[in-house]
Amino acid sequence: MVNDIILYVPKKNYLNEATGYYCNFVLEGLGCPDAKISYKLNELSKHEFIFVLDAKSLILVKLRYPMKKVIVWYQGVVPEEALMMFNSKVKFYYWRIFEWFSLQLSYFNLFVSSAMLEHYKKKYGYSKNNYQIIPCFNKEFSEKKTHDNQSKYREKTFVYAGSLHKWQCIDETLTFFKSIQHHFPEAKLLFLTFNVDEAKKLVEQHRVSNVEIRRVSEGEVDEYIAKCKYGFLIREDNTVNNVATPTKMSTYLSVGTIPIMTDAIHDFNSKILTKYSFCYSQTQSIENVIDDFCVQMNADIDVNELVSEYHHIFNVYYNRNMYVESIKAKFACMLNRKD
Repeated sequence: MVNDIILYVPKKNYLNEATGYYCNFVLEGLGCPDAKISYKLNELSKHEFIFVLDAKSLILVKLRYPMKKVIVWYQGVVPEEALMMFNSKVKFYYWRIFEWFSLQLSYFNLFVSSAMLEHYKKKYGYSKNNYQIIPCFNKEFSEKKTHDNQSKYREKTFVYAGSLHKWQCIDETLTFFKSIQHHFPEAKLLFLTFNVDEAKKLVEQHRVSNVEIRRVSEGEVDEYIAKCKYGFLIREDNTVNNVATPTKMSTYLSVGTIPIMTDAIHDFNSKILTKYSFCYSQTQSIENVIDDFCVQMNADIDVNELVSEYHHIFNVYYNRNMYVESIKAKFACMLNRKD
């Protein structure tokens, strides 16, 4: 392995808890767990390998240091995100240029899903073998928290944790929960967000009752989620979501909270679906979806079986050590290849 990798981050706010967790085990796999973090391009000159968090950063590095070997983590399909979030064709096209050049010039790539790999193959004709697929996650399964909170499986408690961006489908989440309350008025929703005032307005607009809105620290989130039976992770069916693997899923599963999700996240459809998850298509009517969900909600839960199924997901999909070893093997092949 090598010992001269440095992580380049253009802005300090790029590194949150989830991103930091991911970067740490990737760097461990690359053979440099104690790699330094740099926020300035002029600090990269002495390092052969530069690890960056997006395509644009690769361009910045290559313009200044054309011979550097750059490792890129593609966290999402940014051109399509720009078009969806900002309706900006300008941002779409310049990020598309960044993406294309990045895939041509990168030394090693980290993709968050097999759907993302297929997207790049189809869109850019990407055909290299210099990649590793690793979903976004930052948790390990806690059997203790699951068992300590198993009383929640006898209750009708729901949680949403996250921002209020349109792509998070907050309106559909509240509509889903309100429909549940027509059948079970005692159902409760815990709404965890930093945007408390805006969340209150949305809840009032939807005329939903039994909702507790809280702002909690990152360190407290798991404890609150662990007390809820179901967790919402609803997404629209579009390219951005098709290739994503939201970190929130690992958070829910890690404490035994059963996910409610749509089938828009393609890798989750094959990796996450178990007896103890609920997945539906947005092509279904809300009435049929709620009918199906009520059947599942009324079914008995075998906590030991749930723990076994979630353990399996963390063994074969959210397994930090497995990915560290995979990166080691793949990167060693890259280092030993003869160009």
